[in-house]
Amino acid sequence: MKRLKTIVLVTAILFGLISCDQLPNGYKIGSKIHITYQTIYGTAPEQISRVIDPDIGLANLSYTSDMLPIMNDYVMPDEQILEFGGWQKNGIPVKEGDSIGSNDVLNAIWKTKVGYTGDITYTTGQQLVPTPSKTVVFGKNEGGTYSTSNSRIPTLLVLPSGTLLAFADRRYQGSGDIANNDTTKVEVWCKRSIDNGNTWIDPVRVTPQTSGLKSSYGDAGVVYDKNTNHILALVIGQNGLWYGTPEDSSHIWVVRSKDEGKTWEAPVDITHFIFGENCSDPVRKTWGAGFVASGNGTQLSTGRLIFSIAVRTTTVADGNKSGQCQNFALFSDDGGYTWQLSDNSPTANGQKGASGLTGYGDEAKITELSDGRLYMQIRPNNSPTWERNISYSYDQGKTWTAAVADSQLPSSASNGDLMYYTSVTNGWDKNRLLCAFDTQPYNGSNNMDKVIGLNGQPLGKVVSNQKLGYPAFFISYDEGKTWQGRIWHEGDSAYSSFNFLNDGSIGVLVETGSSWGNGSIYFFRTNIEWITNGADTGPKRIK
Repeated sequence: MKRLKTIVLVTAILFGLISCDQLPNGYKIGSKIHITYQTIYGTAPEQISRVIDPDIGLANLSYTSDMLPIMNDYVMPDEQILEFGGWQKNGIPVKEGDSIGSNDVLNAIWKTKVGYTGDITYTTGQQLVPTPSKTVVFGKNEGGTYSTSNSRIPTLLVLPSGTLLAFADRRYQGSGDIANNDTTKVEVWCKRSIDNGNTWIDPVRVTPQTSGLKSSYGDAGVVYDKNTNHILALVIGQNGLWYGTPEDSSHIWVVRSKDEGKTWEAPVDITHFIFGENCSDPVRKTWGAGFVASGNGTQLSTGRLIFSIAVRTTTVADGNKSGQCQNFALFSDDGGYTWQLSDNSPTANGQKGASGLTGYGDEAKITELSDGRLYMQIRPNNSPTWERNISYSYDQGKTWTAAVADSQLPSSASNGDLMYYTSVTNGWDKNRLLCAFDTQPYNGSNNMDKVIGLNGQPLGKVVSNQKLGYPAFFISYDEGKTWQGRIWHEGDSAYSSFNFLNDGSIGVLVETGSSWGNGSIYFFRTNIEWITNGADTGPKRIK
C-alpha cells in the first residue's frame, strides 16, 4: 500500500482558569498555538487537547490521561510495520505526565520489525558452504595500500529491491589509512550486483576524486534508510585519527544516494555535531579526531539511524598512537541531516591495550534486540584478553553500560559486522543474532578452542605466524547471552561485512588471503545450516 508521510500543524485550543499575567510570551486564555507533529507513517493526529498548568504556564504544557494523540485514517505502509509505538520528543519517548513546550516537535513512531523480513527461498536444510576466495569484487589492481595494489574496508549493503552494493576504499599506491598529508590518496567506491552476488557491475566513485592535500575520504559506514529510501555513507576525511586537533580535526562527512547507489551527492560535513572547535558542546569541542566504524550501520525499529563512532578524546603528537580512544553512539532522527552523540562512552575506563592505547575504544557495531535494548559489540584492543567487549543501552543509544569482555567471543583486533537475523516477535521460530570477525589475533594467542573449524570439529589453539585470520560466524539464540561459532576460513584474513540476501541466505564481503587486507576483497554466500553444522535446519515461519 502507498506510504503516507506527512508533517502537519495541529491547532490546540488553550482553556482553563488562570490569570493572563501568568502566561509567558504574551499568550492569553483561548490563544491558538501551533504544535508541529511529524509522522513517519500514516496521518497526523486528528485532534489533541491541551490544558494550561497553573504552576508552569504555557511554556511547559503537560499531558493528562485524556490528552494523548488520537490516531485516525492509519494506512499500513508495508508488511514490516508491527504497531504504533507512541510519541517521541527529540528522540526520547513521551508518556503521560511529561512536559512539552509550544515549540516542541513530537514524532509519531511506528515500531518496525527487527531483522530479516523476507522469505527463505533457498532449499530448506541445504548447507551453503563458504567459498571465500572464489568471487573477486575488488581486485588487487583496483587501488592499493602499502606497497601492493589492492582495496580495503569492505561493506555489504542489501536493498529492498534485492540489489547488493559492495563498498570499499580505493587506496592509491602508497596510501594507507587517512593521514594529514598529500601522499594519502583514498576514495570510496561502490559496485552493485543484481544476481545475488554472482556478478558485480557498475563501479561508481562514492566520494569526490582525491588529489591528496587533505582531499581523501575513507572507512565508509553505510546504512539504508527505509523511511526515505536513501543510502547514507559516513566517511572520515581531511585528517586521520592520529593527526587531528580541535582546530584542524578529522572530519566526518555524510554522502547520500537517492537512486540505489547509482549516483551520489556531494559530501555534507557533520563534524560540528560531534567534536572539534565548531562543536557547541564545551567538552567535545576540545576533541580532535574520530571515525565512524566501517561496515553496516543500523536503523532502529523507531526509524532512528545509529552508528558506533570511535573518538580520540586526548591530544597526541602527529602520528603517535598514544592517545585514548572511546566509543560513542552517533544517531539521527531526521534521516541523517542532524546528529546527536550519546551522553557517555562504554569504553571510557578501559584497560591499556596492546598498541599502547589507554582504553579499548575501537570499531564497534550496534544492533537492536527484540526487547528494544541496544547491544554494542566492540573490537578488542586489550591484550591478553582478546575478546569482543559488550555494552547495552536501555534508552535508544543515549546512555551505555560499561563495556565488559565476553569470553565466548574470541577476537582479533579486526572489524566485522553484527546483525539481527530472525525474531520471534516477527513470526519466526527462534531469535537469531549473528556476528562475524577474525578470531586469530596478531600476537598468536587466543581461546579459539571455543569455535569449530571447517570440518565441524573443535579448532583448538592456532598460531598463524602472528597474523590476523581464522574469521568465524557466531550465532546466539538468547539475545547475546550465549554464543556458538564456526570458522569459515582457516588462514590469514582481515575485515569483513555481511548482510541478509533476499533469498534468506547470508552474503559476506571479506578481505581474505593475507593479513590486514593486502589482497583482494571477495564475496561468498552461506547460511544458518552451515554455520551451525546442521544443528539448526534453518528459520521457519510460525505465524
